[in-house]
Amino acid sequence: MKLMKISATEARNRFFELIQIVAYKNSSVIIKRNNKELVKIVALGKPMTAFISLDELEKETFAMVPKGTWPYEEKDLVKQEKERNNNWDK
Repeated sequence: MKLMKISATEARNRFFELIQIVAYKNSSVIIKRNNKELVKIVALGKPMTAFISLDELEKETFAMVPKGTWPYEEKDLVKQEKERNNNWDK
């Protein structure tokens, strides 16, 4: 786990960025005021990830969405999306 130490003023100015760092990058932040460490911000559980696998989603949702119903599992749809993305800059 990474540890950052910053001043209270900097913490105030970068608060939402600090939340992202703690939640997604397995870090913690110590906030200092008058060169004294006062507060530590830590994540409540394991670090969050921006993307999760379908298996993890199934576990999180208690399998409420049946397998095989995800649109991006269809090869034709994936092919169409790739073609659209390739033509984006033309």
